[in-house]
Formats: sequence, structure tokens, C-alpha cells
Amino acid sequence: MRKRMLGLAVAMTALMGVAHAQDQKVTIGVSIPAADHGWTAGVVFHAQRMAKLLMAQHPGLNVIVKTSPDPATQANAVQDLVTQGINALVILPSDPDPLVNASRK
Repeated sequence: MRKRMLGLAVAMTALMGVAHAQDQKVTIGVSIPAADHGWTAGVVFHAQRMAKLLMAQHPGLNVIVKTSPDPATQANAVQDLVTQGINALVILPSDPDPLVNASRK
């Protein structure tokens, strides 16, 4: 879990650095499974915490965290993030197969 959280933090920080360097508004979408047990609850907690911290430190950054209870709902959440105009996507798929088409967009 620490490796995944570290990866999420590194990805968000790297994208935040790009936003700061270019002085423009950047929106990052984060799509993760819903908190249905201890491990995913930790992922959701830390993703939301990091999103708040990064947005507080960098006013041009907007991080949208969406949780989904199943792969079909997660595919819809990814499509919703795309329609919101995200610049980058951080995703932890519950099942990658249903998310292939949504991720390509």
C-alpha cells in the first residue's frame, strides 16, 4: 500500500510541478475503488488528504478524487472526469478490462 500511495503522491507532485512552472490551471482526476475494506479505505483517505494538501499549496491546481464501488461505475467516473476537462488522470483500477476504453479517452 505504501508503494501505491507513494506512486500517487509522486504523480500528483510531478503534475503539480508542471502546473507551477507554466503558471496555468491544471486539473488532475483521480479514480480509485470505493472504501469497501481497510486497504481501500486507506487509499481513499490518503488520496483525499493529498488532494487537499496539494490544492492548498498550489492555487492553480484542482484535484478531483472519485471513488467507485465496481468496474462499471469506475469506467463511468473516468468518462465523467474526462468531460470535466482533466489534464491528467491517476487511476487505480479495480478491474482493468472494463476501463480500457474509458482510459484511452
